[in-house]
Amino acid sequence: MPETVLCRCGAAAAAALAPGAALPAAVPAPVPASLPASLPTSPAALRARRTRALQRAVELCGGQSALASAIGLSQSHVWNWLARERVPAEHCPAIERATLRKVRCEELRPDVDWACLREMARPWVRPGAGADECADADECAGADAP
Repeated sequence: MPETVLCRCGAAAAAALAPGAALPAAVPAPVPASLPASLPTSPAALRARRTRALQRAVELCGGQSALASAIGLSQSHVWNWLARERVPAEHCPAIERATLRKVRCEELRPDVDWACLREMARPWVRPGAGADECADADECAGADAP
């Protein structure tokens, strides 16, 4: 089991996440003091945004079966997400990769602090270090940063 640490926003997150690894339980994003008026704030409006993002992912992949196949699940999973208007957080990174980042995790699950989890997924960068600073030069020699 991955070690639990606190990320820069103070929420608990897994210390290392490899691409395709299961994400920890959803980490709520910090609530901003004031939201821009252009963002929908009602639960129904937020569900509609999430559903539109998932529908766009289905269209980009060529259908529910194609999306499901691309992320290693059955078509019934995708149908269920559309019916429930919610994608489990652990599947959002796979959908983002399958759509070549045309549908982002932030669109599918805006309630998760994806910036924090992405920061935690970079094991070769020390927490708080700049992107060009390496925690272990031998470990990341020749590795391309995502």
